[in-house]
Amino acid sequence: MDNQSTFKWVHGVVALSVSLVLLGIAPRTESHFYITNFICNILYIPEYPALVSRHTALDFSGWYSDKNSLITRINGLTRENEKLRMLNAEIVTQKILIDETRDLESAKVILRAPTVWWNEIRINAGKKDGLTVGGAVFKEGYLVGRISFVEEDSARVELITSSSLMLPAVVEETRDIGVICGDGEGNVWLQFIPENRGIEREMNISTALVGDKLPSGLRIGKISEESSISPNGFHSIRINIGADMSRLYSVDYKKITGRRR
Repeated sequence: MDNQSTFKWVHGVVALSVSLVLLGIAPRTESHFYITNFICNILYIPEYPALVSRHTALDFSGWYSDKNSLITRINGLTRENEKLRMLNAEIVTQKILIDETRDLESAKVILRAPTVWWNEIRINAGKKDGLTVGGAVFKEGYLVGRISFVEEDSARVELITSSSLMLPAVVEETRDIGVICGDGEGNVWLQFIPENRGIEREMNISTALVGDKLPSGLRIGKISEESSISPNGFHSIRINIGADMSRLYSVDYKKITGRRR
């Protein structure tokens, strides 16, 4: 500690000591109290702005702290609500999937013409087997297409890789809804998704509500890393199809025996 700092400390201690001594020997008269109050009132005037500023700062600090605490709680509740909503959606999707894939019938692929390889197949089941136009067709539990034409003993299935088949679909983790459409070359794209939606690779894609014969919750595949952005700002994201579309020797379908509930 240098000499100047030492001098300041000694000066302060001496001043405090002298003040305490004077306070102890000061006469306790009524005029003394009047003078003391008068001096205090005078000193209060320059002190008042500092007191107001201090109280304002403390109030603002408390309000800011409460606001941050409230925001933290709201964000926590929002995340918890999002998790519960996703869990509920997953439960509903699983229930639909179980209902739709229970008691499936199998049919053989009897024709897959090279000219329409990614667009259509013909199967050896038809009206007599309970098939109707619009019904879903599966492979390994994943949607591969829907029935487009039915005869007595056979039916045509339009594949999801067809460029003419467009189906509403949902990203299960974010609940964003878009449209899947094939390119006629074996690929399927999820279209009309806005930018910055937090959609990531390996998120699950399933059908949104199309109709009674093709309900929501049917599994399609997962998000791929490949994407493109159209001039209007919407994403087109390639889907990794769950079923192996190059090995469709047979497919599964749900027999329609009566009016669906």
